[in-house]
Amino acid sequence: RGYGGGAFASGQQGKLSFSANAMYSYNHPGTSDVTMEREQLGVPGSMTTMTSSAETKMPFLMGSLNLGYDIDPMSSMNLMLSVTDLNMKNPSTSTTTMGAFSYIQDGTTKTSRTSFTGSIDYQRFFNQERTSSMAITYQLSTAPTHSEQWSNFLIPNATLPTATNALDLTDRYSDNREHTIEHVLQTDFTTPLSSLHKLNYGAKLTARLSDSDAKYYLADVYNEGMSMDYSHNNTIGAAYAEYDGHYGDFGLKAGLRYEHTWQNVEYRLGNTTDFDTNYGNLVPSASLSYMLAPTSNIGLTYNMRISRPGISYLNPYVDRTNPTALSYGNPDLDVEKSHNIGLVYNMYTPKLMVNAKLTYSFCDNGIEQFSFYKDNLLNTTYGNTAKRNVTTLSLYGSWMPFKTTRLFMTGSLNYSDLRSDQLGLSNNGWQGNLMAGLQQTLPANFKLSLFAITSTKSYTLQG
Repeated sequence: RGYGGGAFASGQQGKLSFSANAMYSYNHPGTSDVTMEREQLGVPGSMTTMTSSAETKMPFLMGSLNLGYDIDPMSSMNLMLSVTDLNMKNPSTSTTTMGAFSYIQDGTTKTSRTSFTGSIDYQRFFNQERTSSMAITYQLSTAPTHSEQWSNFLIPNATLPTATNALDLTDRYSDNREHTIEHVLQTDFTTPLSSLHKLNYGAKLTARLSDSDAKYYLADVYNEGMSMDYSHNNTIGAAYAEYDGHYGDFGLKAGLRYEHTWQNVEYRLGNTTDFDTNYGNLVPSASLSYMLAPTSNIGLTYNMRISRPGISYLNPYVDRTNPTALSYGNPDLDVEKSHNIGLVYNMYTPKLMVNAKLTYSFCDNGIEQFSFYKDNLLNTTYGNTAKRNVTTLSLYGSWMPFKTTRLFMTGSLNYSDLRSDQLGLSNNGWQGNLMAGLQQTLPANFKLSLFAITSTKSYTLQG
């Protein structure tokens, strides 16, 4: 259940143009019931069964403003500001049974996240044909997150069996604040080599400053030994060059980017050692396209992607909300590198649009969440443990059988193969998703849309 509304306005006065929009929604999906069984293999009597009931309330607010100003016919400036505010509240009740022993856990989780992004850019053309240009951009973004968790326990049986004496069922509360602020300065140049060939090049500097302060309380008493306060700062310098050329019906792009990362982690509170590291990466990309007709083309692409783990993956703070399980991040995570090869087909006509892409992606140090038992407690964390091979077919189509009617669909089907030599695990399987819909334009330009979305289960290294 939910409701929402939005408004949009745009206009222009002389050299100044603007657009603004705002949107608010409130979602209350209702109550969800979950039953989970967990068994520690090889340990008799280790079956744990948990039944829980939870509901979610989620108000969301978003607004943005864009301003553009034409300084002269050859140069312009743009300003963008946006803000989002998300709040979630999840009260829940669960019953956990371990053999003849059981306990009830009443909990509430509250999360608030307010993000702000602002950018200003300057663009200038150096010739009348507008084929030679320069762009300079500065962007500032921040997204402080505040998460609180309350857990209260009730033991129906007066005496704990010996096997469960290790469980700590003290009421607990955690207050976790994460804050990341990012500065990005980027400059890009385009220089024509001829009417059919050009060179793109530029540089980028990113400074990402993250802080996490997690306070832990047992029976309303602050526990410093289980709390964590640390900062994780990344500075990334990058430079790139790309050639873009046309040879008859063929098009060729080839580029190379070099990135260097300086990383600093400092623990103000917590039994972990500070560390510094820096490393460099060469990131290539290339694409070859062929025009079959004025409205269709095919292409072959290759690129390498770098994924850096965020603060929630790196944060070593141990979440002890569940007395039988622990979860925490891994500050030693490395950058994930994946290679992607794709075959693309595009067709555009006034009534029909089709995009099809077959891709193969492989990664030898994929970041995966995994779980293991230690001291009879289930531990969940992250590691560069996976070798991932994924083959994907994705399709998008849009067809207008009549002037006011549009049918559309988008979907993908892939086969994933996941392996970890370190953990001795493997998993594979088919997974897919599909969205199909109809849009009808009514009188007064009202639009009525009907669509359906479905997806299969997805595969991870352990599930």
